[in-house]
Amino acid sequence: MSLLLRLATLAAVVLTVLGLGIGSASAHAELASSEPSEAQTLTTPPRQITLTFTEAVRAGSAEVVVRGPDGRSVTTGPATETDAVVRQPVDLSSNGSYLVAYRVVSQDGHPVTGELTFSYAGAEASDAGPTGVAGSTDSPEPPVTEAAAEEVAVADGGAGAGLWWMLGVSVAVVAGLGVLALRRRGPRG
Repeated sequence: MSLLLRLATLAAVVLTVLGLGIGSASAHAELASSEPSEAQTLTTPPRQITLTFTEAVRAGSAEVVVRGPDGRSVTTGPATETDAVVRQPVDLSSNGSYLVAYRVVSQDGHPVTGELTFSYAGAEASDAGPTGVAGSTDSPEPPVTEAAAEEVAVADGGAGAGLWWMLGVSVAVVAGLGVLALRRRGPRG
């Protein structure tokens, strides 16, 4: 078998192995289910929003914002992560549509963002007190948006960027070995 044919075979094997690795390594955590689910209408207010992902998320990485019909946050504490489940305590008091925006980091280090909506159609809360306090400095948190998720993906190099670099380096190494082998053979004649 000629040297060139051996190098071509080696390059094909390396590219095939790396190509198979790219598909499996690019699979990141995704939202598997939520409670309440997308577009669900509730008649009893939930005490928490539960997001379940396809794989575990990094501890301390969850950011969940839940906005009520008036655009204000209804979260009542920090989100907690347990393996692939994120829980965000909430206090719903108004009928209407609610937006849940989330951002977590999967175990492989990639950010996962998304949004879902649900509605609450229970009894209106009593007017026990004012909805805002004069002089309050609390301002609504901005929701996680698809544009923000795209910025994170670009800053992170996108999904599988490291594998593409590895593929490029492998091709360069195989090409370099081929050049060295051809130079060693010397001129024909």
